[in-house]
Amino acid sequence: MNGRIFFVMLILFSFPAAPEAGKRAADYGIRFGTMEKGPDNAITDVRGVKAGHVTLVEGADVRTGVTVVVPHGGNIMQEKVPAAMYIANGFGKMTGY
Repeated sequence: MNGRIFFVMLILFSFPAAPEAGKRAADYGIRFGTMEKGPDNAITDVRGVKAGHVTLVEGADVRTGVTVVVPHGGNIMQEKVPAAMYIANGFGKMTGY
C-alpha cells in the first residue's frame, strides 16, 4: 500500500465519524478558559449578560441571522467593556465592520 494512502486512512479512522447531536465541547471534557462553567454552560450564566438571536428563512435561498449580546444593564456607551468580532461571508471576504 502506498505510504500516503496509508497515512490518510490512518488519520481518517483515528477520529469518530461525527459528534452526537446536542453534545457540547464540555460534554467531551474539553475546557475553555480558566473559569468554571455555569449551570447552563451558556453565556447567559454570567450575571447581567443578556443574549438573543433571530434567524431569517425566506424561500429556498435565504438563510441569515443575527446574534446580539448585551454585556450589562447599564449604559454601554459610558461603561464600555472589552470586545472583539470576526465576520466573514462564504467567500472568505471580511464584511460588516
